[in-house]
Amino acid sequence: MLLAVSGGADSAALALMLASVPTLRSRLVIAHITHDLRPARQANADARRVRELAERLGVIWAHARVRAAAHVAAAGGNAEAVARRLRYAALARLARRNSCSAVATAHQADDQLETMIMAMLRGAGPRGLAGIAERRLLSRSPGGALVLIRPMLSLRRGDSERICEMAQWQWNIDATNADQARLRSAVRAQVIPVLERLRPGAALRAVDAARVQASAARALTTIARRFPPRGGSWPRHQLAGVQAAVLGEMMRREARQRGLRLDAITHRAIMGLCRVVRDGSTEPRMVMLGQMRIAVTADSVAITDSPRGPTTASRVRRAR
Repeated sequence: MLLAVSGGADSAALALMLASVPTLRSRLVIAHITHDLRPARQANADARRVRELAERLGVIWAHARVRAAAHVAAAGGNAEAVARRLRYAALARLARRNSCSAVATAHQADDQLETMIMAMLRGAGPRGLAGIAERRLLSRSPGGALVLIRPMLSLRRGDSERICEMAQWQWNIDATNADQARLRSAVRAQVIPVLERLRPGAALRAVDAARVQASAARALTTIARRFPPRGGSWPRHQLAGVQAAVLGEMMRREARQRGLRLDAITHRAIMGLCRVVRDGSTEPRMVMLGQMRIAVTADSVAITDSPRGPTTASRVRRAR
């Protein structure tokens, strides 16, 4: 098993706990990914500290560097998201190189609550509200499946710090986590403490709620797959009978496949599309659903890259 260790309290605690199991220790690899979005001096110090942890535990050490800044400059996008994607790709390569079938990260209950709050703020659907998956496929190759697991989701951040203290291990502190100009950091510093004060155990309840949402998301996905587009479109009468939640999952799936943003595919927008599909009008119309243009005719509903038919203001509408 490959452990993704940044050097913070959570990942250090994960390594300390798993390495304490004699039957596991010989099969563990501690991996650290360095990216260039942080000052080089701090990033290199973190890498050295994680290597010291691996040496103390007698565990194999693996390290990789990713050039996130160049990717952000070339393709744009959210720097954190780019770094996260590159980091997981690097972890997958290290896992394959070290014959590991699983990658473990140290996300815990506080991370889950933060993730769910941020998902609510962007108007996510059930999949987004499911937060951090406890287990998912990371990659597949001729050598077999590589699974990503989060074994610490039922623990709190304070638990991680206590584990490190008991082991007399000083964890790294990432200064960027205190930068409240970043939404996640602001949620962590300003929102989570209030929720825990008002409702002690809020983070652990969020873990349970995420599991319920994950189950609901899987059910919606199963139903949505029963209505695949044929030739790039659906019969209109078929979509007219589909529940709004299912139609929403169908549209989000199409957006994901096209690499489009999902935050504008809100429940309100989906209800707007439902009204157009169900209103019985035979007039061709173009409906904007987020970044997708959906052509609705008398007989069909199709996602199109260019408008078909009339495109006057009276016949082009944004779902709302």
